[in-house]
Amino acid sequence: MLWGLHPTILFRMIQAAVLPALFYAASAWSTVIRFRTRLRSLDRVLRLCGICTLGLLRTVSHDAACMLAGFLPAEFFIRQCLVQFYLRQLTYDRDLLAPDDTHRRLNPILSPRDVLHRELLQLETSGHASQSMCRRVERRLYWPTDPSFSAWAPSVTILDRDAAISQFRQAREKTSSDTLWIFTDGSLDGFNCGAAAVIFRGATIEGQPVSLRFVGLHSTTQVELVAIKLGCEHTLPLGYFSSIILVCDSQSALLGLGTSQGCSQLSAQTRRALHTLSLHTSDLRIWWVPGHVGISEHDLADDTAKKAACSDTVPYLFDVPFCATILKCRIRAHYVSRTTDWWNSFTQGHDLRQVLPSFSSDLSWTATLSRKEAALVAQFLTGHYPSQSYLRRFGHPVDGSCLWCNAPTDDRVHRLIHCPRFDYHRQRLSQEISSRSRGTFAWTWDYLVSKGRRYLAKFLLIVRAATS
Repeated sequence: MLWGLHPTILFRMIQAAVLPALFYAASAWSTVIRFRTRLRSLDRVLRLCGICTLGLLRTVSHDAACMLAGFLPAEFFIRQCLVQFYLRQLTYDRDLLAPDDTHRRLNPILSPRDVLHRELLQLETSGHASQSMCRRVERRLYWPTDPSFSAWAPSVTILDRDAAISQFRQAREKTSSDTLWIFTDGSLDGFNCGAAAVIFRGATIEGQPVSLRFVGLHSTTQVELVAIKLGCEHTLPLGYFSSIILVCDSQSALLGLGTSQGCSQLSAQTRRALHTLSLHTSDLRIWWVPGHVGISEHDLADDTAKKAACSDTVPYLFDVPFCATILKCRIRAHYVSRTTDWWNSFTQGHDLRQVLPSFSSDLSWTATLSRKEAALVAQFLTGHYPSQSYLRRFGHPVDGSCLWCNAPTDDRVHRLIHCPRFDYHRQRLSQEISSRSRGTFAWTWDYLVSKGRRYLAKFLLIVRAATS
């Protein structure tokens, strides 16, 4: 299919409309993975999705279509849905694997709970995540009972990015001695995290830094929220101030403080700390400023946080929950790795395996190609490309020889490298490759099927025009 929407658009449409309907409530019927025959109907739909996405020929196998289009096989997708459902229930503070005397197995042989337990064991063996890591996921509060959520909400001021420095300097110069400034920032260095706050009294240039460190799967937003909470807790013992101004460079952390329903666990804790801090002043202001723009006070907080992340002498914080998004990504990476192992052990799809040895859902290589060009390249990569050898293989009344030079075998390699009919076009595109890459790349099979697919697309358009 050389017509239709672009592959990236179709891929998103299928992900948004087809896959949710196809695997609806997959966690409830996940025991179907025991029966390969019951997965075939799902695999057929996924194969059609891959064919429609990239415009492949109908003779392509399910495995090649799914691998090139970026769709997980049905079995691994169901397993991934089950583990992600378990993680999502944990964010609601419901543990599906908690001991329960009233639990009854719907299937006397294998239940979804048993499948989940086995998947978590494999997940821990792979090193991507574990059940204990999942249980530390950050909870979401959908029905908060704290009165501070209904009676008080923090007011956040987003300073204009271009005028932020001048506005900030004017406010610092005019500040009184009864005003407290709190600058917060966080730092991530792999699994090591640091949160810091620097407290200034009035217009003084010497601040009081405080910092914490913690380790785990945390996001930058979580680190920033810990820094804000740290600054609030260290400000309370200082007494009452007429005005307190908290400065932060994370919009996601500050805007999350205003969410009442569905807020994260850390956002709720930080909001309670800010509410308590508001009782110690008549004017609590929260400012967002862009980071790394020359504000020395905020740069001090940033340096303190970076040092805290790599230091062993800074106080350690143990109870910071893990980020759900990072855990989902690690779960996804686990099943992508399993799909790659399955693909490399499969007997079919040998032509595509040489080009695509590992699974990837990245279709960015089609961004610079039209729908027609992407379809021709995809057909070429899978080996299901309408050369004379291919037509003879599937029963067409041809002898498999080249239409132009009468070579005994007209396959992909012959058309791309050897056929003299296209020597001129091959030489012209080869010169373009050499000039743009400054001699780094040339007209070779390995380059054209990997990094040089846009030149491959141009060549395939020329060949198609010659055969039509």
